[in-house]
Amino acid sequence: MWSTVRTVFILGIVLKWSSRKVDYVQAFPQATLNKDEHIYMHLPRGFHVDDSTHRSEYILKLKKNLYGLKQASYNWSELLKSGLIQLRFKQSQVDPCLYYTDDVICAIYVDDTIFSSPDNSKIDQIISELKVLNFDLTDEGEVDSFLGIKIDTSDDDTITMSQPALTETIIQSLGLENDSKQHKTPAVSPPLHKHEESEPFNEKWHYRSLIGMLTYLARNTRPDIEYAVHQCARFQCAPRKPHGNAIKRIGRYLIGTRDKGLSFKPTKDLSHFECYVDADFAGNYTKTNSEDPNSVKSRTGCVIKYAGCPITWFSRLQTEIALSTTEAEYIALSTAAREVLPLRELILEIKQTLKIPEAKLQIRCTLFEDNKGAEELAKVPKNRPRTKPIAVKYHHFRQAVKDDILQVKRIATDEQLADIFTKPLVKMPLEHLRKQIMGWPAMLSHGNADQKTFEAYVACSMN
Repeated sequence: MWSTVRTVFILGIVLKWSSRKVDYVQAFPQATLNKDEHIYMHLPRGFHVDDSTHRSEYILKLKKNLYGLKQASYNWSELLKSGLIQLRFKQSQVDPCLYYTDDVICAIYVDDTIFSSPDNSKIDQIISELKVLNFDLTDEGEVDSFLGIKIDTSDDDTITMSQPALTETIIQSLGLENDSKQHKTPAVSPPLHKHEESEPFNEKWHYRSLIGMLTYLARNTRPDIEYAVHQCARFQCAPRKPHGNAIKRIGRYLIGTRDKGLSFKPTKDLSHFECYVDADFAGNYTKTNSEDPNSVKSRTGCVIKYAGCPITWFSRLQTEIALSTTEAEYIALSTAAREVLPLRELILEIKQTLKIPEAKLQIRCTLFEDNKGAEELAKVPKNRPRTKPIAVKYHHFRQAVKDDILQVKRIATDEQLADIFTKPLVKMPLEHLRKQIMGWPAMLSHGNADQKTFEAYVACSMN
């Protein structure tokens, strides 16, 4: 999980560990097929046989794993797992792609691997031992990029993650490379709906392809476009002209921020997660789309920070229809708890590797809410008739609150970072929250009109 990768980077900086990147050459064919698997293939083009025999009379039986097989990823994963276990690694119970020993952490994403350790010679030893086990791999040195993400670490321990190449590809795919028009915000307002009365989508670019690229960008380094991208992603099956225009708006927003990404400096506090969670109650509902049941579903937004750094975030519609603002906020609160509790378990699991004393590792997860009703429901162990429909599914984390593992606190609306994931914000509140999440430098001073808009937004949200 990318939350695990970011956590490894954060821990490496705070604990002053070395990190190295390893790539496996033709990874999948390094694994053999299971003895019980019998897979055959036709002769490939260019494969010559005896001229007296017709090609169709021959087939090949596979002995090695091959790209394209449905079990190829699993076979490779099992081979790498067996090799790491031979080298005394333990597999994480929280994230099965994380392995650890007493002094080395190994994070894997398919065939890209990051090793982190306080002793660089330990990493050298692990790489040498993997080669002895017949793994064909290359040591790519210090981690300056990972899966297309550029990673820069400054002298003051600030990490910057960006995807300039992907951003340029998106802009060019939309045909906006020579477009002078830019937008200061990524999301259209009011929120998108099916727009069945509008013209069909008729652009040269492929809608699904752009959604795929934008999603990878939003989930990895650009949380500021997460809400806007998710809005567009909901209509991939039948896009209309307004949906295409919404994607082009995101592209024009990226033009002015193409070199931006996540920039954060970890604090020394490894014993605390911060989880900001918010809900927008039936925010997609309008008279135009009142017949669509999805229009009355509420939206959950969440960002989780560890050591002061964002490690995961999301914007998604809730799976059921909430009957009140309090219920929508409480559902969002529960969803966020299911994200943050496993992250806490991950840190507790590898605490011996991190060499952090138990006294310092009293991890608490603070969930920041701006709805008093949801806060009360989370803290007071009492069901009411109106909350009975959600009792079983969403009260699962009350014991964690009771045990002081989770703490629910109210915050001012203008400090609710998750607000950026639940609604289309105007310029000033967007920049205010973006700076707190992504660490961008303060923008130029705003005029009185922008200030009044921001104050009106805060007052409206509080009401």
